[in-house]
Amino acid sequence: MIAVKKHYIDTYSDEQSFVKAVADWVTKPDESKTLMRGAIRRFKIMPPMPFPRDDLKKIASYIFKGDIEKPKGFDKHFKEEHEKGKGKKLN
Repeated sequence: MIAVKKHYIDTYSDEQSFVKAVADWVTKPDESKTLMRGAIRRFKIMPPMPFPRDDLKKIASYIFKGDIEKPKGFDKHFKEEHEKGKGKKLN
C-alpha cells in the first residue's frame, strides 16, 4: 500500500482528489490512466472491485492520512525503479 500511496500522492496531493482517484481506479481500472505501469506490466491489470463507494472512500482516506509502514528496502527499490524509468512503459 505504501507504493500506491507514493504514486498517487504525487499526482493527487489533496485528500479529496486522492480519495476520488483511488476509488475510481478500484471501481474501474484503466490501463491508460494507471500511475503504476510497472505493476501492470508485472502483474497485469486488476479486475474491477464492486465494493460500496463509501467503503472505498474510507479506505482511500485511510491510505492518504495513514502512516503506512515501508517494507525493508522499499526506498532503495523505489528509487532504482524510477530513476531508470522502469515504471514508465507498459510494453
